[in-house]
Amino acid sequence: MDKKIEKRIEEVRSLAGQTIKTSLNLAKDLWREIKIHAARQGLTQTEVVTEALNKYLELEEKKEKQK
Repeated sequence: MDKKIEKRIEEVRSLAGQTIKTSLNLAKDLWREIKIHAARQGLTQTEVVTEALNKYLELEEKKEKQK
């Protein structure tokens, strides 16, 4: 695995349990879908986005391991 990617993964894992406030620029339609999904599931938008990003990163890590 690329050293930059390994370092980034370590940085992200070191933040486990901590939160950081950030801003994202999202397409209006995507934001709307996140908001609707969160409401239907009884979740916060933060929880939906966090789960989606975690799943994405897991998939990317698996892809890297398969190379």
